[in-house]
Amino acid sequence: AAAASLIAPVAAAPTPVTTPINVEMAPPSVNPTSTSLVVTDPYVILNTAVIELKINFDTDKAVIKEKYRGNVAAVAEFLKAFPDLEITVEGHTDDVGKDDYNKKLSLRRAQAVVDMLTKEFAIGKDRLHAVGYGEERPIASNKNAEGRAKNRRVYAKLAAE
Repeated sequence: AAAASLIAPVAAAPTPVTTPINVEMAPPSVNPTSTSLVVTDPYVILNTAVIELKINFDTDKAVIKEKYRGNVAAVAEFLKAFPDLEITVEGHTDDVGKDDYNKKLSLRRAQAVVDMLTKEFAIGKDRLHAVGYGEERPIASNKNAEGRAKNRRVYAKLAAE
């Protein structure tokens, strides 16, 4: 009976918890729009951030204007500072045109950012992924020109484990 009193009861493993956190991710030209801290088990913490690159595109175009080059450069600097990070670049469109065409156009927009990061800033292709969502995820109304312009954009998702 004395031996039993020396053994502490085993506690149950903690349940996974999702807790939002705010972090300063990069220079002001890179605007973190949301961040989260996810505990997937007692030993693994995964940080993710969604960053709006502030790159908008003309209608039916996938060309990055020179005025947005600094925004891509800020993401490149961040990636160079954290070489274990990978990034998924998400392209988006307004709702003008057919769904299938818009998916392809949004992928070309995301790929334009990936190409700039690899060719001009020497970020490894293995760290970059492009995806096109077309008109599926609007952030503004497509009923007016201002809203459609906001929807023609690129986001980047950074993840580190």
